[in-house]
Amino acid sequence: MEKALAIRTNLTIIFVKGMNNKENTSSFFSVSFRQGFISPNVPLATFHQGDKELIFLLDSGSEHNIIDKSVLSTITHTVLDDPSMPNTLSGVGGVSNVSACSITFKCGDEEYTDKFIVNDMQEALKLLKRETGVIMHGIIGSRFLREHQVILDYQNLTAYSKK
Repeated sequence: MEKALAIRTNLTIIFVKGMNNKENTSSFFSVSFRQGFISPNVPLATFHQGDKELIFLLDSGSEHNIIDKSVLSTITHTVLDDPSMPNTLSGVGGVSNVSACSITFKCGDEEYTDKFIVNDMQEALKLLKRETGVIMHGIIGSRFLREHQVILDYQNLTAYSKK
């Protein structure tokens, strides 16, 4: 009988402050995210809001951030009526109506406020938990990754930000 081996490691996001090609690469600010990885193909980031820990899949294939609607009752958020945010979401299960909210969370000493699509993700998150062993709360999408100039480095299990 085969047994799955789960490797626990750190995903470090490195925030490079004011670097250009001539500056010493050792002058960066590093924030470490506690992570659980089954394989390097599953980049996860842990954010905090007060004592609440939120684990998100870093997904460059998703344009928007998405949070499971069941999480909203446990965190501080602001409901948005923002026409720039989608009001429907299409996926394997079909089309669903969604809403939007703004959430502020911390990573290390850095605080971020961003928009999230609110959707019922229970079935998808159950599948991800079964596959990875990790309970996730949503997805951090490419808009956030672009805005903060995050580069996912799968070889070193790190994410770097030039911002």
